[in-house]
Amino acid sequence: MTRQIRDVELFGVTESSFTLSFDLREGDEAIDSEARIIVGGERHLVPATHGTRLVRIEGLPADTALPVTIEAPGAEPAPPDAFFEGSVTTSPDSGATQVASFATLNDVHFGEERFGGAFGPEGDSVDDGSPAVRASDTEIPYWRFMNEDAVADINRCDVDCTFIKGDIADRGLPEQFETAARTFAAFEKPHHPFLGNHDYLQRNNGVEVDGYGILGAQPAPRSFELGGWRLVLLDTTIPGEHHGSFGQERRDWLAETLSESQRRGQPTLLFSHHQPVPPEHRDSYPNSIGI
Repeated sequence: MTRQIRDVELFGVTESSFTLSFDLREGDEAIDSEARIIVGGERHLVPATHGTRLVRIEGLPADTALPVTIEAPGAEPAPPDAFFEGSVTTSPDSGATQVASFATLNDVHFGEERFGGAFGPEGDSVDDGSPAVRASDTEIPYWRFMNEDAVADINRCDVDCTFIKGDIADRGLPEQFETAARTFAAFEKPHHPFLGNHDYLQRNNGVEVDGYGILGAQPAPRSFELGGWRLVLLDTTIPGEHHGSFGQERRDWLAETLSESQRRGQPTLLFSHHQPVPPEHRDSYPNSIGI
């Protein structure tokens, strides 16, 4: 059976680093073997692991195109595609001073029973025979150890704060929020959760669950400052519905908030659960907000 490097994806580039992921497989079976990433002729060892490799290469020159290849013993290289073209161009050096750092999480889905498969008309996961991971497959449910690992990784990064951008409780159940609150309590720096569509799903059963109260968080929309920047947490949910909305009342609130930022001359970042797209395309995507 042919050994292959598969599913290479470049998903983070800075002026001095990039991050990519890849799998090493024989057929559909993951292979526990070391690999190497060659960047501009310099080799970087990737230790053996059983599963997807996540690699960050640092110390690179800014604004530079670098050829990148991945090698593993006996493995065929991955062909270039839209997710990884075989080279990386680092970002230009902004010349700016870092004033703060933060991490973000979203769609952490505490209590989720299955990850994978297809989606039904109501946005629920459908078991159609596609590859999936089930919470019952392991002694510790995947959603628990993935979130605990994420908190530990973020603590090691020593960021100033973390944003959790919605879909915290998979079915909006109190016990799911409670587990999330216990997990988030391990953050060593402040964290700021706000709710997504899944967090309100008990509305469909006629039950009101105070997710913000259980998490000990202030409801969105709201804003605060970090390192001289203004950070704005938006509310895009329609309680009980999967799709998002950004109607006139929310637009008015955002317009006033941004006007205040402009009067202050303050750089501002917006955070939301549903992804925004231009208004002319708002009906072309599921779960989209036209802004």
